[in-house]
Amino acid sequence: LGVRAEDLQLAGEAEPGAWSATICHCEFLGYETLLHARLGNADPVPLVARLNGTLRRAAGEACALRPNWQRVHFFDGSGARIN
Repeated sequence: LGVRAEDLQLAGEAEPGAWSATICHCEFLGYETLLHARLGNADPVPLVARLNGTLRRAAGEACALRPNWQRVHFFDGSGARIN
């Protein structure tokens, strides 16, 4: 599965298709914020969401992220793109 940082948005926890994540830190870049987070608990997957504006969230805080499913890319076990 491949998704670009700009194709992720904050979502409500109960929103269909949203992924539960834990915030690692927020990087403020003026007009946008890079939200560094981890998906899952047992073997967390790191990801970065590129969000418009300034977002102030604390490390360790839970959040939900929703991908733009029209922009998500799928790969098989060898790394070849499926779609």
